[in-house]
Amino acid sequence: MKESKNLLFLLTNDDGVDAVGLKELAIQISSLGKVIVIAPSTQQSGKGKSVTYTRPVRIHREEDFLPELEILAYSVNGTPADSVIIGQKLCKKHFDKKPDFILSGINHGDNTSIHAIFTSGTCAAALEGGILGITSLAFSLELPENELFEKTQNSSSIFKIAAIRAKEIISHLISHPLPKPVNILNINFPNSVDLTTNIRVVKLCPVKYIDEAIEALDPREIPVYWLWGEVQDDLPKETDSYVLIHEKEITVSPISLDLASLHLSKMKEYF
Repeated sequence: MKESKNLLFLLTNDDGVDAVGLKELAIQISSLGKVIVIAPSTQQSGKGKSVTYTRPVRIHREEDFLPELEILAYSVNGTPADSVIIGQKLCKKHFDKKPDFILSGINHGDNTSIHAIFTSGTCAAALEGGILGITSLAFSLELPENELFEKTQNSSSIFKIAAIRAKEIISHLISHPLPKPVNILNINFPNSVDLTTNIRVVKLCPVKYIDEAIEALDPREIPVYWLWGEVQDDLPKETDSYVLIHEKEITVSPISLDLASLHLSKMKEYF
């Protein structure tokens, strides 16, 4: 592995700057180069690639973010995509360069399927980084439903293991750059992840959840709706959702932003 202290890593997430997954990732990555953290100040799950245009976005220096490592960290009163856009500017301001890698996560809950790519704030931060031409990785950890939106856990041991495996993947990328046109990876860890869990490259599942609007009544008996989803029973094999849930392997799904080119010739004939 070719390590370089000249590498600059921009870390973000959608669970908020205090999330255990973000801190465990920062601890591991700090040995590979310089780390700057720019993450939302509050929970931003499900915000997708939303960018704040209608108000100014403020940042706050987080002096107590892993002070033993002296990591430069900021919180943003905006979205994960906002964090990446502002983060790139702060990288130039503090380090006089753009980040070499943008790392998003480790998310509290998995983000498999095409649905997650367009909905998850964690994945959206990686998409924003890819749009900026920077190699970007989204990391997520499968958790029980009742822990999905928690900032912290009673134990960070499972996140530490996931972060160690994330470092392993990033170390490989440092010495083996991604083939073009891929510059985004979506990576998911099973809740049983350990230091020997197999890593498999798989395609995104088309649809993981069957979306549902759950109707309830507020105290004035006016209908309100909770948006949720049930995992499909017949997930297609050899997709990230199936491999993560049923085979308990680490999934790596490459993403290219060249979305239309594969079908361009057919569409030219069509019109």
